[in-house]
Amino acid sequence: MKKKFSLLMLMAFAAAYPQDVKAPDMSSPKWLRNAAISPDGSQIAFSYQGDIFTVPANGGSALRLTIHEAYDSDPVWSRDSKMLAFSSTRYGNKDVFVISAGGGVAKRLTYHSAADVPTDFSPSGDKVIFSSSRLDDAASSVFPTPILSELYEVKLAGGMEKRIFSASAEMAVYNADGSMIFFHDRKGYEDPWRKHHTSSVTRDLWLFNTKDKNYYPVTESIYEERNPVFAGGNN
Repeated sequence: MKKKFSLLMLMAFAAAYPQDVKAPDMSSPKWLRNAAISPDGSQIAFSYQGDIFTVPANGGSALRLTIHEAYDSDPVWSRDSKMLAFSSTRYGNKDVFVISAGGGVAKRLTYHSAADVPTDFSPSGDKVIFSSSRLDDAASSVFPTPILSELYEVKLAGGMEKRIFSASAEMAVYNADGSMIFFHDRKGYEDPWRKHHTSSVTRDLWLFNTKDKNYYPVTESIYEERNPVFAGGNN
């Protein structure tokens, strides 16, 4: 009886004090994600509501590149700004796809049951590197877990994926000549979106030399250092 009375009082209050309900403003869409500037600076790729779009860097109308009920995200540009790689859940987990920057049919590159997230094209333009938790090195002391991914590459022409290294790497990018890979590590299970995070498992920046196969620390602190980029050239 008390619940019915409370409900009637609430309905009476709502009727006495009507509120204007505004339709959402679609002219300014919110939650545009994974923004990526093309190497030539002319376009910005991003994901919105599970599809991939590009828009001129100077402003203008966005071009929708993918239309699919699956979730498409994580766009990255080729060095000549003519292609994009992205992840898609079209076959259950995230796989790597590529598509022309002008639009067209997306091509699937990876077929593994693990989640694959592209992070860069090779300087030669014929490969895509991506993070995926598949198989740790036999000599690795890191506990195998889907949280800690390794770095792989796959050819645009398709074929077998190749592991570059087994250290936990995210957001990995090449320098101009392909001699170095810049990435941030992941050491543990902490929520990646935790604000003001300070601990022993925060991310640090590393360089991997593709010639001597050695790792070189760039940062080492209790604070989050992440999302590395090269400023230009090899420096």
